[in-house]
Amino acid sequence: MDEEVFAEFTTYLKRIVPVPIDTQNSLVSPEAKPTIYVGIDPGTTGAIAFLHGKEDIFVVDIPVFRSAVTRQKAPTKKDKAELKKRGVVKDDLPKTVSKKGSKAEFDLYAIVKLFNLLDSSGVQVVVSLEKVPPKVVPGPFRYGDVILYSTWAMWPLFVASRGYTLIEPRPAEWQAAFGLRGGAKEQSRAKAQKTFPRSTHFFSRKKDHNRAEALFIALYGKKQRDLL
Repeated sequence: MDEEVFAEFTTYLKRIVPVPIDTQNSLVSPEAKPTIYVGIDPGTTGAIAFLHGKEDIFVVDIPVFRSAVTRQKAPTKKDKAELKKRGVVKDDLPKTVSKKGSKAEFDLYAIVKLFNLLDSSGVQVVVSLEKVPPKVVPGPFRYGDVILYSTWAMWPLFVASRGYTLIEPRPAEWQAAFGLRGGAKEQSRAKAQKTFPRSTHFFSRKKDHNRAEALFIALYGKKQRDLL
């Protein structure tokens, strides 16, 4: 994550809390601390949204980096043709071939830095984390499912270690609260632009539907707390 993003987030926090609150001062009541609602759309293509009040928001893609990997895959027609050119006869064609690529991994240090900045402001934090529903189907898990579950699973422990309040809505719950349909990615982005007209720059790219979903997850958490 670029240092510029951290600087922008710091500016956002200073707008909410011009002078950091001394969290160690027992005379500071919880009511005196502003609350920031955090929405997390888990996964390496997900996003983290921060919401204060009705429309003061900040949204970032979940920090990731790409690492090189080599995977074994079934040979394509092109692979087979290339092997035959090298003199490999049909009966000796391998069942798998090595393919070089890359995979996205969480930039854990960047995530921690982001939340350290949040904690340093002294605000109260309520986190809404989209709960990944289990897929109980016959046969082995797909690789993508394993990655999704692993990227979701780290968040509850991280949130608990920070002492934040945690809400875990299922996708159908928060989507229904805002009249959204599962899988309608562009609908989420369009609604976010309409709901937060002063912050449309956060949703300018087509892939920013993940940012929009993270924001509505945060807004869902706020609505749930308002009902208490």
